[in-house]
Amino acid sequence: MSNINFLMFVFNEEKRIAVLTRNLKKYGQVLFMDDDSTDNSKEVAESSGAKFIRRPKGPTYVETQEMLEFVEPQVTTPWIFWGYVDNFLPKTLLQKITEISLQDKIKYVYVPIFTYLWGD
Repeated sequence: MSNINFLMFVFNEEKRIAVLTRNLKKYGQVLFMDDDSTDNSKEVAESSGAKFIRRPKGPTYVETQEMLEFVEPQVTTPWIFWGYVDNFLPKTLLQKITEISLQDKIKYVYVPIFTYLWGD
């Protein structure tokens, strides 16, 4: 186990949650921050072993100071992986961030995410 909580933002993602939880939970606790899903996201997350939290209303983007302040009391580890349910992390990356989380050398890690959403 690592010193990481995987904080993943979701909205109506019941089909992806179980796979992502299985991928992440051996590396740390998985928390899904929900934006009022109307599908079975909550049930799937909890039955998969993840924690499901409804996030406060606000802008559709989540990279705000207010969201960080809401998230911090939910987190039980010194490290947070802040991502989205469609961020599937390869095993090599999970192993590397686990290794980093167990050291006292680094405070922040930037992981570039590549997407085909825009055709690149």
